[in-house]
Amino acid sequence: MIVQWRRFPRDQHDELSRVNTRLTWFIVLTLSLWMVVGLGCGGDDGGSIDPSTPPVAMQPEAPMTPTPSMPPPTPVPLPGPAASNVVINEVFPEASLIELHNPDSTPAEIGGYWLCHTNPALVYDQIPDNTLIDAGGFLIVHWGTTGINTEKELFTTPAAPLPLNKPHGEVGLYTAFGFDEGNFGVSEFLQDYVQWGEDGHWRERVAAEANVWPAGAFVPTPSPEQPLSFDGNGDAPEDWDVTAPTIGSANAIP
Repeated sequence: MIVQWRRFPRDQHDELSRVNTRLTWFIVLTLSLWMVVGLGCGGDDGGSIDPSTPPVAMQPEAPMTPTPSMPPPTPVPLPGPAASNVVINEVFPEASLIELHNPDSTPAEIGGYWLCHTNPALVYDQIPDNTLIDAGGFLIVHWGTTGINTEKELFTTPAAPLPLNKPHGEVGLYTAFGFDEGNFGVSEFLQDYVQWGEDGHWRERVAAEANVWPAGAFVPTPSPEQPLSFDGNGDAPEDWDVTAPTIGSANAIP
């Protein structure tokens, strides 16, 4: 069987192509129109809108009510020793000694109390539990040195055992509280305070708020051989003097 291909003239071929193109576009447009009109725009009713139906007004969102911030919790001292009148009685910077005195007629339990100084950084240590100072008695604290504790002497080893032998410094005595460095800035916990050499130490503001030291006041720097001694009255630099050492006994203030 012999198959013969028939070749159309070029002008007839071009005309046939144009007819096919027009037919294709007609079919596409017809189908598109049928889909829009027949199927509608999202509903069984062909997408028609009832002109008698009033438009629904958009309701604005209700404004959010801000949640009130909770006030910071009030620091509460730990249950422990009853309040005492123990004071810082003598500070011997060169020897890194602090003497505490109980002026009351009954023993004072100060277990859980804190001592701190802040030159050049905040340094603190806690007094061991069940520490007692006899009525009218004294307790010697060896700051930043090791040794064996007795009823009359304590050896403290702060995490950063910086000595007290500085041209200027401060010492604060705090009542018992849960460990938090922020509590050293709470005036309710600060029981006694002294600063020497210059003012403006870290806890001066706290001491002024606690009414145990006037802001901007300080005791002169003692010589290396002499401590600072408290005269037993008041909370100001004039109540302190530079004397001969009397660690462990009453101060020798003229």
